[in-house]
Amino acid sequence: MYSKENIVSLFARNANSQKALEQKAYMKRKFEFFGIKTPERRELQRPILQKATLPDKKQAFELIRQLWEEPQRELQYLAMEMLNKYNDQFEKQDID
Repeated sequence: MYSKENIVSLFARNANSQKALEQKAYMKRKFEFFGIKTPERRELQRPILQKATLPDKKQAFELIRQLWEEPQRELQYLAMEMLNKYNDQFEKQDID
């Protein structure tokens, strides 16, 4: 299982500061970015989203919250994609 720290470190190692500035400008400075383009981000997150490495639902929801709270938009995209992996496990009490 991956921790928030592992994921942030992975994305930071693959950051592109020039691209990050361009992405931030494009999004009207509403978000911070690592500067990782979508195809590269998807390649980086592929091992994180494999069924064998996904945590149980409770741990996953905590990780998703942690990623969502980070300022970099790429981590929020990963949080959304991870949440989609648990669609069939949602229960009414999961909504808060």
